[in-house]
Amino acid sequence: MRKNWTQEEVEYLEKNYESKSIKFIAKKLGRSYDSVALKLQRSGLIVRGDDQYITISDFCILTDI
Repeated sequence: MRKNWTQEEVEYLEKNYESKSIKFIAKKLGRSYDSVALKLQRSGLIVRGDDQYITISDFCILTDI
């Protein structure tokens, strides 16, 4: 089922898309990778490089270290 984007989610995405991976943002927002990637594309935002990896900062946040 389709879930509409809230203003807070859009603001988080716009604030973090350049420094966080799509995978990290998707997890943080409780959305799928494809949902976040599509929202970025539809918003005209540029997706950063290879998303196969996450940053150390992302890893620490995701694992509560």
